[in-house]
Amino acid sequence: MKTFTGKTLRWEWRGGVIELTLDREPANEIGTAMLVELEQFIVVAEKLAPETAVCIIHSARKHGFSAGADLRELYHGAAALSEKERLAVYGDFWNASTKF
Repeated sequence: MKTFTGKTLRWEWRGGVIELTLDREPANEIGTAMLVELEQFIVVAEKLAPETAVCIIHSARKHGFSAGADLRELYHGAAALSEKERLAVYGDFWNASTKF
């Protein structure tokens, strides 16, 4: 596969160049959907590596590259769990974030 368009990103390989475009409203937060698509991209990029000279990564969002982790998704996923489950899954991250 030399092109891909997903829900959160797209990429295209042309003449030894892979162009990866992050494209998730509102600010390219990295959540479950983007991680799945990034994993798919890595598998293909590894196969194209011998024929690839460069990988350009950029944002389709004009106001910035990426806000980082999707904290809303993380919060909603954690909030649905019991305290014991939350600590098992999120541990120190959850404890630190709830102190604010």
